[in-house]
Amino acid sequence: MIILAIPSYLIYRGTKKLVLDNLGRSSMDIASTVSRFLENDIDRYRALNSIEDYSLENYDEEYYQEMTEVLQNIKSRTGALFIYTMKYGTTEDFIYVLDAEDPSSENYSPLGTTEPVWAELTTTFESGLESFTDFGYDPTWEADLVIGLSPIIDPDSGEVIGVVGVDYDYAYVQPLIDRIGTVILLGGLMFGLVLAIIIFHLFETRLEALETDYLTNLFSKRYFDRHLQISLTDARYRNQPLSMMMIDVDSFKAINDQYGHLAGDKILRETANILKSSIRRADICARYGGDEFSVILPDANSAQAKAVGERILENILHYQESPERTDSIPLTLSIGIAEWKAETTCEGLINQADTAMYSSKNTGKNKITFFEE
Repeated sequence: MIILAIPSYLIYRGTKKLVLDNLGRSSMDIASTVSRFLENDIDRYRALNSIEDYSLENYDEEYYQEMTEVLQNIKSRTGALFIYTMKYGTTEDFIYVLDAEDPSSENYSPLGTTEPVWAELTTTFESGLESFTDFGYDPTWEADLVIGLSPIIDPDSGEVIGVVGVDYDYAYVQPLIDRIGTVILLGGLMFGLVLAIIIFHLFETRLEALETDYLTNLFSKRYFDRHLQISLTDARYRNQPLSMMMIDVDSFKAINDQYGHLAGDKILRETANILKSSIRRADICARYGGDEFSVILPDANSAQAKAVGERILENILHYQESPERTDSIPLTLSIGIAEWKAETTCEGLINQADTAMYSSKNTGKNKITFFEE
């Protein structure tokens, strides 16, 4: 029995680690999406963030309320325990800026609330890199938490002015892990194949949720980053072309300002639907963050990628002119395309497509631009 128990325990431990690691990466992806969203309206967030004495109540209360509601909506959709943003206070504390908790909750941290410094948050401020923590017990909240962290970077100065935190409680995945343990205990090694199938099925749904963007149902940034590396390796091995698109909704901040964030969410969902219907079966489309989308195009050179991009813009135009639309919100996209070269890394290809996309935005919008060396 001991001999049988050891492999079962190893299977259980490995599966548990996989589930927890995926939850940590998901928390980081959500934090990244929130930070990109805030950076789209950096002037108002910077103004809120830069106030030194919030007790004077000399801040944009309308913006604060709007952003609180946005974070509450994300928290509700994703099942996160806490979502918040913080800034540096002194060398000994951080200061809460936004908090997704209900103001009537005892867990709510009002604007200006301080918290003692902690290492992972300090590292994110200093490095400007996304990360997530290991699960650990937090005595303040009396819970085992994993925390995803993403910097809020001022596009004008490149300075990290804040950090988004997304916390998940171990209780979020505990039922799934307990069910896996029960199956392993009851199944034993005699039913190894059946056991593996059952285990896979138990957490497949959860992993699928972690790799799907909560708003658009496209792939998440986490899924995209992993599969870009896989796609580049495959293209190099087969000596086949590969291209990538970065796509941005034009004037999205103005859409949010004029029509509201619910209308902005609708535009993102409609854009996602159009992208899914426009790309090829083998292409991988993800919400990269905020109002930015990305597409991996395997076996596609620049000319073939251009054809996909033109189909996207054509379908966006049809959507604009559709008599079935119930709103008059303008929607156009700026697209950047980069074709992979053998010496180009994943990060390099992303930067190239991003550069081309910003060129489209800066030269008239609603167009396709190719990256040129």
